[in-house]
Amino acid sequence: MTPVAEYRVRGRYRSEYASNFPVNLETRTDTMGLSVLVVDDEPVLRSMIARALEAEGFSVVLAGDGMEAWGLIEEGNGPFDLLVVDMVMPRWDGTTLIRRVRTERPAQRVLLITGRADQGLHAALPRDIPVMFKPFTPDELVRTVRSIVMPRSRGASVGM
Repeated sequence: MTPVAEYRVRGRYRSEYASNFPVNLETRTDTMGLSVLVVDDEPVLRSMIARALEAEGFSVVLAGDGMEAWGLIEEGNGPFDLLVVDMVMPRWDGTTLIRRVRTERPAQRVLLITGRADQGLHAALPRDIPVMFKPFTPDELVRTVRSIVMPRSRGASVGM
Protein backbone atom coordinates (compact mmCIF):
# COMPACT_ATOMS: atom_id res chain seq x y z
CA MET A 1 0.00 0.00 0.00
CA THR A 2 1.12 3.55 -0.68
CA PRO A 3 1.00 5.94 2.27
CA VAL A 4 -1.41 8.86 1.88
CA ALA A 5 0.62 10.89 4.36
CA GLU A 6 2.91 10.39 7.31
CA TYR A 7 2.29 11.98 10.69
CA ARG A 8 4.45 12.31 13.80
CA VAL A 9 2.62 11.19 16.91
CA ARG A 10 4.42 11.80 20.23
CA GLY A 11 7.83 11.46 18.60
CA ARG A 12 6.97 8.30 16.63
CA TYR A 13 5.98 8.07 12.99
CA ARG A 14 3.08 6.15 11.59
CA SER A 15 1.51 6.01 8.17
CA GLU A 16 -2.17 6.33 7.39
CA TYR A 17 -3.16 4.32 4.35
CA ALA A 18 -6.06 5.18 2.09
CA SER A 19 -7.77 1.84 2.71
CA ASN A 20 -7.39 2.25 6.49
CA PHE A 21 -8.55 5.86 6.67
CA PRO A 22 -11.05 6.18 9.52
CA VAL A 23 -14.47 7.05 8.19
CA ASN A 24 -17.34 7.91 10.47
CA LEU A 25 -20.31 5.98 9.10
CA GLU A 26 -22.81 7.71 11.40
CA THR A 27 -24.54 10.83 10.20
CA ARG A 28 -23.04 13.71 12.17
CA THR A 29 -25.97 16.03 12.73
CA ASP A 30 -24.01 18.32 15.04
CA THR A 31 -21.69 19.36 12.21
CA MET A 32 -24.20 19.34 9.35
CA GLY A 33 -24.38 22.75 7.76
CA LEU A 34 -20.98 23.83 9.10
CA SER A 35 -18.55 24.76 6.34
CA VAL A 36 -14.76 24.90 6.30
CA LEU A 37 -12.49 26.47 3.70
CA VAL A 38 -9.19 24.57 3.58
CA VAL A 39 -6.30 26.56 2.11
CA ASP A 40 -3.07 24.63 1.51
CA ASP A 41 -0.74 24.30 -1.46
CA GLU A 42 0.09 20.63 -0.75
CA PRO A 43 -2.53 18.51 -2.58
CA VAL A 44 -2.01 15.39 -0.43
CA LEU A 45 -2.40 17.28 2.85
CA ARG A 46 -5.35 19.30 1.49
CA SER A 47 -7.05 16.04 0.50
CA MET A 48 -6.36 14.42 3.89
CA ILE A 49 -7.82 17.42 5.70
CA ALA A 50 -10.90 17.42 3.45
CA ARG A 51 -11.51 13.68 3.96
CA ALA A 52 -11.14 13.92 7.73
CA LEU A 53 -13.57 16.84 7.99
CA GLU A 54 -16.08 15.46 5.48
CA ALA A 55 -16.09 12.15 7.38
CA GLU A 56 -17.27 14.17 10.39
CA GLY A 57 -20.07 15.84 8.44
CA PHE A 58 -18.47 19.20 7.63
CA SER A 59 -18.95 20.77 4.22
CA VAL A 60 -15.47 21.46 2.81
CA VAL A 61 -14.28 23.84 0.09
CA LEU A 62 -10.64 23.68 -1.08
CA ALA A 63 -8.18 26.32 -2.26
CA GLY A 64 -4.52 25.93 -3.27
CA ASP A 65 -3.29 29.31 -1.99
CA GLY A 66 -4.43 32.49 -0.30
CA MET A 67 -5.29 34.33 -3.49
CA GLU A 68 -7.56 31.50 -4.67
CA ALA A 69 -9.17 31.38 -1.23
CA TRP A 70 -9.83 35.13 -1.23
CA GLY A 71 -11.43 34.79 -4.67
CA LEU A 72 -13.77 32.10 -3.32
CA ILE A 73 -14.66 34.28 -0.33
CA GLU A 74 -15.32 37.34 -2.51
CA GLU A 75 -17.46 35.31 -4.92
CA GLY A 76 -19.76 34.45 -2.03
CA ASN A 77 -18.78 30.81 -1.60
CA GLY A 78 -19.50 31.05 2.11
CA PRO A 79 -19.94 32.15 4.73
CA PHE A 80 -17.42 29.74 6.20
CA ASP A 81 -17.57 28.69 9.83
CA LEU A 82 -13.80 28.22 9.76
CA LEU A 83 -10.80 28.83 7.53
CA VAL A 84 -7.98 26.27 7.88
CA VAL A 85 -4.99 28.12 6.45
CA ASP A 86 -1.43 26.97 5.79
CA MET A 87 1.25 29.51 6.67
CA VAL A 88 3.62 29.09 3.70
CA MET A 89 2.10 29.07 0.21
CA PRO A 90 2.86 30.63 -3.18
CA ARG A 91 1.27 33.92 -4.25
CA TRP A 92 -0.60 34.90 -1.07
CA ASP A 93 0.75 33.18 2.00
CA GLY A 94 -1.36 32.44 5.07
CA THR A 95 -0.42 35.66 6.84
CA THR A 96 -1.53 37.79 3.88
CA LEU A 97 -4.84 35.94 3.61
CA ILE A 98 -5.55 36.11 7.34
CA ARG A 99 -4.85 39.85 7.47
CA ARG A 100 -7.13 40.46 4.47
CA VAL A 101 -9.92 38.29 5.86
CA ARG A 102 -9.73 39.87 9.32
CA THR A 103 -9.85 43.36 7.78
CA GLU A 104 -13.03 42.56 5.87
CA ARG A 105 -14.55 40.02 8.29
CA PRO A 106 -13.16 40.59 11.80
CA ALA A 107 -15.21 37.79 13.41
CA GLN A 108 -14.06 35.10 10.94
CA ARG A 109 -12.69 32.01 12.72
CA VAL A 110 -9.28 30.87 11.48
CA LEU A 111 -7.03 27.90 12.26
CA LEU A 112 -3.44 28.36 11.09
CA ILE A 113 -1.53 25.19 10.20
CA THR A 114 2.22 25.27 9.76
CA GLY A 115 5.31 23.13 9.70
CA ARG A 116 7.42 26.02 10.99
CA ALA A 117 8.04 26.39 14.69
CA ASP A 118 9.53 29.88 14.28
CA GLN A 119 7.52 32.03 16.68
CA GLY A 120 8.52 35.18 14.79
CA LEU A 121 6.37 34.10 11.85
CA HIS A 122 3.32 33.86 14.10
CA ALA A 123 3.96 37.07 16.04
CA ALA A 124 2.43 39.26 13.33
CA LEU A 125 -0.93 37.48 13.56
CA PRO A 126 -3.76 38.29 15.97
CA ARG A 127 -3.37 36.38 19.24
CA ASP A 128 -6.82 34.80 18.98
CA ILE A 129 -5.78 32.66 16.00
CA PRO A 130 -4.93 29.12 17.09
CA VAL A 131 -1.89 27.48 15.50
CA MET A 132 -1.65 23.76 14.76
CA PHE A 133 1.81 22.44 13.96
CA LYS A 134 2.41 19.87 11.23
CA PRO A 135 2.54 16.98 11.25
CA PHE A 136 -0.79 16.15 12.87
CA THR A 137 -3.21 13.24 12.68
CA PRO A 138 -6.71 13.45 11.21
CA ASP A 139 -8.12 12.89 14.72
CA GLU A 140 -6.07 15.78 16.15
CA LEU A 141 -7.30 18.00 13.32
CA VAL A 142 -10.96 17.08 13.85
CA ARG A 143 -10.73 17.65 17.61
CA THR A 144 -9.14 21.07 17.05
CA VAL A 145 -11.69 22.11 14.42
CA ARG A 146 -14.59 20.99 16.62
CA SER A 147 -13.20 22.95 19.59
CA ILE A 148 -13.18 26.09 17.45
CA VAL A 149 -16.52 25.85 15.63
CA MET A 150 -18.86 23.89 17.85
CA PRO A 151 -19.38 26.50 20.59
CA ARG A 152 -20.00 29.09 17.87
CA SER A 153 -22.57 26.87 16.16
CA ARG A 154 -24.51 26.66 19.42
CA GLY A 155 -24.57 30.42 19.75
CA ALA A 156 -21.88 30.62 22.41
CA SER A 157 -18.87 32.83 22.15
CA VAL A 158 -15.38 31.42 22.29
CA GLY A 159 -12.32 33.36 23.34
CA MET A 160 -9.08 31.91 22.01
